[in-house]
Amino acid sequence: GVCFSIFHTETQKEIGRGGRYSIDTEQGSMPATGATLFVNPLLESVQMQAPERVLVARGSSLAETLALREQGMVTLQALADGALSDMAKQLGCSHVYENGTLNQAQGQTR
Repeated sequence: GVCFSIFHTETQKEIGRGGRYSIDTEQGSMPATGATLFVNPLLESVQMQAPERVLVARGSSLAETLALREQGMVTLQALADGALSDMAKQLGCSHVYENGTLNQAQGQTR
C-alpha cells in the first residue's frame, strides 16, 4: 500500500512514518491505516524550538506582556513581589521582565 514519512523542516530528521496495509485475519484480509511518531527526534525538534519563558513582575502592563508574547516568548505573571530570579528559576524561566527591562534570570540552570 501507500507509505509516507514525515520530516522536520529544520533538522531534516524523520519524525514519523505510516501508510496503508492489510491485516490478515481468519475472516479474510482487512484494509488498515496507521502512523507512528518517533518520540526522540520529535522531542529534540520541540526543544530546539522552545520559546523563552519570561517571568513578568507584578505591576507590568498588559501591553508590555503582550509585546513579549508577540516576540514569541511565553510569559508567566508573578503573583507576589520578592526575589524574582528565584521565582523564575523555580518556574523554569530564563528571563525576568521588571520595570520595562528584560534581564536574564540570575542562577538560571535551564
